[in-house]
Amino acid sequence: MHENRFIHMKNKKDAVVILGAGIMQIPAIKAAGESGYASLVFDGNPDPVGKYSSDRFFNVDIKDYDKILTTCIENMDKYSIKGVFTAGTDFSYIVAKLAEKMGLPGISYETALKATVKSEMRTAFFKCNVSSPGFFTVEHSFEADKTEYNLDFPLVVKPVDSMGGRGSVKIETEEALNKAVENAAGFSRTGRVIIEEFIEGDEFSLDAVIENGKIFICGIADRHIFFPPYFVEMGHTMPSISPPEIQEKVISVFEDGIKAIGITNGTAKGDIKYSGDKAVVGEIAARLSGGYMSGWTFPYSTGVSVIKAALNVAVGKPSGLKPFSYTRTAAERAFISIPGTVSQIVIPEYLEEGKRPDEIKDVFINIEKGEKVVFPKNNVQKCGNIIAVHREREKAVYASEQACRDIIVRLESCNTDTEKFLFHKKEKWVPDAFVINQPENMEAVRIMDKIVTSDSHSTKTAVSVIPFPEREDSVDWMGRGFAESFNNVIKLSGAELQQPGREYRVVLGKLFWDAFTAGGIQGGLWLIETVEKYMSKGALPDRFR
Repeated sequence: MHENRFIHMKNKKDAVVILGAGIMQIPAIKAAGESGYASLVFDGNPDPVGKYSSDRFFNVDIKDYDKILTTCIENMDKYSIKGVFTAGTDFSYIVAKLAEKMGLPGISYETALKATVKSEMRTAFFKCNVSSPGFFTVEHSFEADKTEYNLDFPLVVKPVDSMGGRGSVKIETEEALNKAVENAAGFSRTGRVIIEEFIEGDEFSLDAVIENGKIFICGIADRHIFFPPYFVEMGHTMPSISPPEIQEKVISVFEDGIKAIGITNGTAKGDIKYSGDKAVVGEIAARLSGGYMSGWTFPYSTGVSVIKAALNVAVGKPSGLKPFSYTRTAAERAFISIPGTVSQIVIPEYLEEGKRPDEIKDVFINIEKGEKVVFPKNNVQKCGNIIAVHREREKAVYASEQACRDIIVRLESCNTDTEKFLFHKKEKWVPDAFVINQPENMEAVRIMDKIVTSDSHSTKTAVSVIPFPEREDSVDWMGRGFAESFNNVIKLSGAELQQPGREYRVVLGKLFWDAFTAGGIQGGLWLIETVEKYMSKGALPDRFR
């Protein structure tokens, strides 16, 4: 490495440039400080959570290479920059470009592109005979009926250069291909899209630190993917419970992919599938994972900080990694919402800071009051995450999933997005919260009046709900039971169960149960609160009669 003005500065504070100041970069910011480096942190968000952990924060878009480089030069009088780093972002190629320009340790820009642009990645795998899906690349103007390809349906369409599952979808027919390509292109910085064969099978996440060509595997976790045709990761569990022989194949193909891309000093994050009797590379990025794995679940499971090891490599030092063992299970799970605008996030007291049981390590809330939410099509549209840790896998999993079930996102009443989802235009791929299996119960629901208003002006209770004929055993997307969810709606809304002989201003029957089966707790609460609001104004819209 040649000498340059960025490194050999006397009497200056050693520093590390970190791209990103979101929640996923906080472990890296903290690790830099613990290792004796000032953190020079860049983010396009003017007020990210990591801003307050950094030594110097710069409100610069992390894809703006020129501005970041200029800012680094402007701060040469105070800092001697030793390395450039990111975790959980799309911009490892910016890291590589900066490191090359400043003569710092890292991978080449060409290698970073192979780990960022999926078509370049797939080509590298193909040349090195690494097991990966067949593919071809198209522009946004692609038309299926004018293109020849040799892949069978189902196929996966995704942007060539985006992370988090944004724009990615599984398609079954040629008719769906053009629309999927157009949508995916909107998530690509270049407007280019990759179309590849769909691989059925279990999924795994892996992290690695690479030091002078030697690959240290830092964890293998089971991924939990839901909501086809999209790929929404509702959590991961560390360590994997797959048989050792499968894990060996998964690790082997991950290492082959790292070598094919050319990462010899740095980090790698892999999404690997196991299909039939072989492992197949989904994707490999030249960074550590962004789904709470590298910064949370791996250190919780092993006591080892992969972030510190990766930071050491980024500044040209030995990683310090040694053989490790899993001593505990870490389970990360997500909670989600139906479409609408957040009016309240109901968090049980036991999940509040300082009151959590030992197994609940982290509660991440990614939404706030007044924010629009949607039913997720990708990994950036989830509402929050819980991480639980326990020596017994079943207890860690239960604690994280139950915590997610106990958090309820209430939505603003009268919102048209919520109404469309519950009654009119919910997309076919979105499952109902509850499925009513008994035909006689379904019929009982169908013959209930939509809404009945009495002539009485009793103010004892505004709304009552006709109870369902008998208990159902189905569960919603979060695993909440039918009866449990209904009881929560009644409790939170203040509504009553209808009792014969009593008069109520409003009696909800079919209307309520349609909303509840489609949207679960959120749907039931929204319907009651919407009806109450309209009644307070004197009348219900005709569509609710």
